[in-house]
Amino acid sequence: MSSASQAASSFVGRLLASRYQVEAVIGTGGMGAVYRARDTQRDVPVAVKVLHQLGPGSEEYHERFFNEALIIGELFHPNIVQVIGFDREADGTPFLALELLEGVDLKELAVQQAPLPPMRVVLLCLQVLDGLEAAHKKGIVHRDMKPANA
Repeated sequence: MSSASQAASSFVGRLLASRYQVEAVIGTGGMGAVYRARDTQRDVPVAVKVLHQLGPGSEEYHERFFNEALIIGELFHPNIVQVIGFDREADGTPFLALELLEGVDLKELAVQQAPLPPMRVVLLCLQVLDGLEAAHKKGIVHRDMKPANA
């Protein structure tokens, strides 16, 4: 098991901010991990994105993470995941609570149903672009746009 996977699995079972009960790892990346969790106040499933501890100098990155969370939290668009809240753990680890989306991402869909009919590709791209346009109008630039994130 990689160190990122070990770090990610260490959150499973934890209660974040006395509210989000972490149930399972959904995915890991270079900057953090995403978990399936339960919002114990509303009794609904949520996704929780936790940033890795990045060491000295990471405060600037954490601040940018929270500033973007504030802006994204103001976006209400059917093609943009909804931010529910954000906080820090006692050790300073920042996290976001997000709407949990069920299903497959665009990358998985393209593999499972290849080749996709051209009109379906156009309609999917229009939905992605519609969400990006809403974000751009708020001054947000998506820094990791790829099929696995769509």
